[in-house]
Amino acid sequence: PNEALSTGPPEESVLVLLHSYQRRAKAMYDPVSPSTSAVSLVLALLSLTCWGSWSNFAKAAVNTPFPLFYADFCLGTLVTAAVIWVTLGASTLPQDGEESWGANVGYAFAAGAIFNVANVLLVAAIGMAGLAVAFPVGIGLALVLGTLLTYLIDSNGNDPIFLFSGVFAAFVAILFQVAADGMRVRDQAEINTGTKPLASADEELALESVKQPKSRTYVLGVCAVSGLLMALWAPLSALAEKKLTAYGTSLIFAMAVMCTAPFLCALLSKWPLIGAPCRLEEYFSLPLRQHTYGWLAGLVWAVGTIANLVSGDKVGLALSYAIGQAAPMVATLWGVLYYGEFEGASVRTMGLVVCCMATYAGAIALVAFSK
Repeated sequence: PNEALSTGPPEESVLVLLHSYQRRAKAMYDPVSPSTSAVSLVLALLSLTCWGSWSNFAKAAVNTPFPLFYADFCLGTLVTAAVIWVTLGASTLPQDGEESWGANVGYAFAAGAIFNVANVLLVAAIGMAGLAVAFPVGIGLALVLGTLLTYLIDSNGNDPIFLFSGVFAAFVAILFQVAADGMRVRDQAEINTGTKPLASADEELALESVKQPKSRTYVLGVCAVSGLLMALWAPLSALAEKKLTAYGTSLIFAMAVMCTAPFLCALLSKWPLIGAPCRLEEYFSLPLRQHTYGWLAGLVWAVGTIANLVSGDKVGLALSYAIGQAAPMVATLWGVLYYGEFEGASVRTMGLVVCCMATYAGAIALVAFSK
């Protein structure tokens, strides 16, 4: 009712215009939702693929200052979420019959704001250490803690034995990956001493960061803080979806990402985590191609997030989140197959990579069987 809108919290009042549009428009269709658990699992796997792939665009934008790339990422996220909300989401914010949903809007907004800080740290860590280190450490923490908190809020009938056995298996996979990365560094040290062919520029940069203990500790610290913060957005989204649709939650989430972007980008332009300081005014002189990398990164990430939230409506957000957070498997595959991060690695090192992949696959299967 209009009364509820006019007397609700400030966050709810900000969205009066959107809600009024929704109520006045004659709905031609309902929001698209998965019809079976199998379809939901496919959406969860889509989110895994997107979350493990979007950061490739950050590596491709090597000539773009990070704050400027991230501004485009946030813009791509908001535009994608808005388009999907209008189309697949039928321009719907609250679920049918729900009233006084202002607090839920606040949860969704907080989820987006917290995610944005965590993501800045994660993307910076990727630039400093590469996909194979940043994703396992940062996303690994988010996987374990985020799944636990989300399950406590929205268990949705998931079997905790299968669910958390899968989470444990994913954590073991992370340990395999950390061991493989350590052995890769030793293999590259042999390459640099001349016992094998010379390493690529990317490999030498990764090796140099490991040679400096303080630098490596700093990178791992950035990843860990990112993971702890990243673990909070999923449970907050679960609280939001108690009254909001998945599409409405993702829209508010993306609005928070865009609203916090100027502040974060301004800080990073003066005190960068990676690279040199830059001027925000440079954003308007970037070539179109450099902007495109950020927009595409935001698009891919937003598609993955919306797929994850929609999947959670059917199978539970703890399950869909746990599967999506196995993204290091996809990121590592990119590192191995496309970037050549393990080129010249020993048989033992590649064996650990295979164990990592197999354990991740088993983790996903266990999580899927929890429903």
